[in-house]
Amino acid sequence: VTSVNPLTVYFFSECYVRIAANEYCLDEISDRFTHLTLTVIMKHHPKFDADDEYWRCQWTQDKYRSLLQEKTGFDVWTKKVLPAMKHIVVASLQSVTEALPAPETSFCSFQVLGYDFMVDDEFNV
Repeated sequence: VTSVNPLTVYFFSECYVRIAANEYCLDEISDRFTHLTLTVIMKHHPKFDADDEYWRCQWTQDKYRSLLQEKTGFDVWTKKVLPAMKHIVVASLQSVTEALPAPETSFCSFQVLGYDFMVDDEFNV
């Protein structure tokens, strides 16, 4: 964010995707490997392997995009997921612009913000 008035946001073009080690289900709500995706937790899974693309539980954006393309037959990342992510970022920033600091020297400063998103099985963000 380089400005809050007007709101000016630069969206970093590359991201990574964290996946849970176990398939999602509500039967065992306390299973950290099913419901959390933090690397600090995943590295304790018995099958975790930092050198294995699947078992390191973190994919590149290209890997995830390819998986989505294969599953849907179209570029759902570009058509649905990414635009929804951008919309969420802008909407969330618009909702707090009055609370964001606007120092007199804001013309030469910026803020870096990180966002986490969840994508469901219908590719809603």
